[in-house]
Amino acid sequence: GNLRVTHHIRVAPEIRDLPRIGVSLVLNPGFEALEWFGRGPWENYIDRKASAMIGVYQSTVAEQYVPYILPQSHGNKSDVRWLTLKNGDGQGIKVDGNPTLSFSASHFTEQDLFKALHTVDLVPREEIILNLDLQQRGLGTASCGPDTLPQYRLMNSEYVLSYRIQAL
Repeated sequence: GNLRVTHHIRVAPEIRDLPRIGVSLVLNPGFEALEWFGRGPWENYIDRKASAMIGVYQSTVAEQYVPYILPQSHGNKSDVRWLTLKNGDGQGIKVDGNPTLSFSASHFTEQDLFKALHTVDLVPREEIILNLDLQQRGLGTASCGPDTLPQYRLMNSEYVLSYRIQAL
């Protein structure tokens, strides 16, 4: 009933300052009910989490969408111990961090968001895109403001992401 996963990630020497270290899973439609034990209830990031208290939160995947003027990644939750995604019958999955992880759940892939110039360009998928991340780069790119502080950049050459997925 469960699967323990460990990813050993090695980054090529010429690649530095990655946006995220993690995996993306595509889940069947219907697992809309979301619950997690971590920071919330709103999106938060490694360098933007002071107002997001650790607790148990409930929401839906659709409610995680943030309609930024220029579509982009959204809905990240950090310092997460566990999360569940369930359908109306209570079936689904539970993911346990080892010890913690970041995640986002969406009806859009990163490619969907990247290709869209406006929110009206987005068409939600029925499937659920679940991103499980060891870490994400802090916010900011110096395109129209300050760059991300060095301590919030992903500059290492090796990472280990570990978690457990359990069927519910």
